[in-house]
Amino acid sequence: MLRQYGWYRGDQLTKYLCELVGRQTQRPNLTLAELHQLAQAQPGHYRDLYTTGTNLTRQCTQVFSYETNPTMRVADAVRISMSIPLYFRAVLLDADDHVIQGKPKAGQPVQVLVDGGLLANYPLHLFDQPRYLPAGLPPGTAANPETLGLRLDRDEQIALDTLPTGRPALAPYDIHDFSSYIGALYTVALENLNPALPPDWPRTISISTRGFGPKVRRISADEKEQLIESGKLGVQVFLSHQSTQR
Repeated sequence: MLRQYGWYRGDQLTKYLCELVGRQTQRPNLTLAELHQLAQAQPGHYRDLYTTGTNLTRQCTQVFSYETNPTMRVADAVRISMSIPLYFRAVLLDADDHVIQGKPKAGQPVQVLVDGGLLANYPLHLFDQPRYLPAGLPPGTAANPETLGLRLDRDEQIALDTLPTGRPALAPYDIHDFSSYIGALYTVALENLNPALPPDWPRTISISTRGFGPKVRRISADEKEQLIESGKLGVQVFLSHQSTQR
C-alpha cells in the first residue's frame, strides 16, 4: 500500500486485459502503434485506442495513444486508465514513459500514474481538436459530431441531465450510511472538478447505475446482467430521442 500507493495490485486485471487483446489479435502484448497498424489495414475491424491517466508527478492529465506512446502495450494503457487512487496500485513510468516492472532502481526517475478520471472524468472534448474534425463542417464548429460519450449516473441525476436545456445542477444525494457518504463525496468532487459543458449533452448517452455506488466490490452474475440491460436501455432512449429531433 505505502510503496506502490494502492491496496490491490491489479496484476490479475493486467493479465486479463492481455488475454482479451490476445483473443482479438493473437498478440497479447500488442502495442498502441501495432494496434494503429491494424486499424489502418482493417478499419472495419480495428480502431485506435486513446486512454487517459492522471500523472501525479507532472500534476496533469496524460493521453495515451499511438501518437503519444506508440510502444506502450494496449493492456498497460487500459490499466493506467482504471487505477482508482488508493484502491489499485499506481502504474509507475520511467522518464521515457515506459512502464516500470517491479521495484524502481535506486535513483531512477519515476512518474506516478493513476486513473485519468481524477482530472478528466468525462473527456468528451478529446477529439474536438481541428485535426480530428470531419471534413465539411461549418466554420467555427467546436464539437466533433462523430464523438459519442457514455455516462454512468444516478437516476436522479439523469432526470436533470436529459432536460432540453441540459444539466442545471447536481442532483441532491441521500446520505444514510458510510457507503452513500463515500458516493456523495466521490460525486461532488469529480463532478465539480470535471463539469459537463452544454455541447456535451446532445452527444451523450446517459446510463443508470441502478443504485450501484463507486465502491469497488465483486458483483454477481445477476447484477452484471442488470447493468448490461441498463446500458442497452440508455442507448435505446438516446436513439429514440435522436430520431424525434430529425
